[in-house]
Amino acid sequence: MKEQLYMNKDTGEVLTYNEMFQQWIEEYDGGDPTNCMSIWEQYEKLPTEKTQIGIGHLIRAMQHYPFGHEEIMAMREALLIKDFSGIEFCDDYISLSWEDRKNYS
Repeated sequence: MKEQLYMNKDTGEVLTYNEMFQQWIEEYDGGDPTNCMSIWEQYEKLPTEKTQIGIGHLIRAMQHYPFGHEEIMAMREALLIKDFSGIEFCDDYISLSWEDRKNYS
């Protein structure tokens, strides 16, 4: 997976999150609680080719909805090994359009 990158607006340097945060602390007094400048005034998040979604966050979201333990564990395993051949996706109430929801049974 490609790591999210950030650009220093002053220097044009492209940095990873850890590099950005370290630079923010060392060069811009980011660790000083009296510093009123936001980190996002100095850095810009660069666009990525793909949207990143944490596996743990997705599993946690599934736990908040009526997914069963078997469904959650199957999705977790598929996400970790990057093989969805054992998963069958189907329409459900949430993925239907408003009009189709009226006729959902």
